[in-house]
Amino acid sequence: MGPTACFDKSFLQSLSVDESVWFDQYFTTVITPLFFVETLADLEKQVKAGRSPEDEVGNIANKTPEQSGSPNVFHATLCNGELRGYLHVAREARLVHAKEKASLYRPYDTVRGAFFEGKPLFEGSGIMAQTHIQLAVREPKTSIRGYFRPPPETQDR
Repeated sequence: MGPTACFDKSFLQSLSVDESVWFDQYFTTVITPLFFVETLADLEKQVKAGRSPEDEVGNIANKTPEQSGSPNVFHATLCNGELRGYLHVAREARLVHAKEKASLYRPYDTVRGAFFEGKPLFEGSGIMAQTHIQLAVREPKTSIRGYFRPPPETQDR
């Protein structure tokens, strides 16, 4: 496989069928969700005389990469998984192929949670006397790089 190429519908329309085969052969192609939306929208468009919208979409389908092409994961799926904590996407300035998606779903090694307990420190305060943060660590040997202990004089407050 060659370099990764992200393309749009107009790029495919500018290629001949032979050129699209070469494009598919020499590039790892990423098909964005927008490509599908644009192509489906062509079914509603007015096209040149002598052609139907189905012919236009069929022409694009004939040129769409099949060997090395795969859809990019929809951005909402990535955001949702990241926010829920079961998906971590490496920030490597690269596109995420849908066929890679299964390998992206790994649980985190460490999670944290804040607990607001006790009485307010002063009237009208949102800071509670026993507010604390707890960590849950699955693999302490690989996840914890260091820690600190508060000085003894601060622990009884």
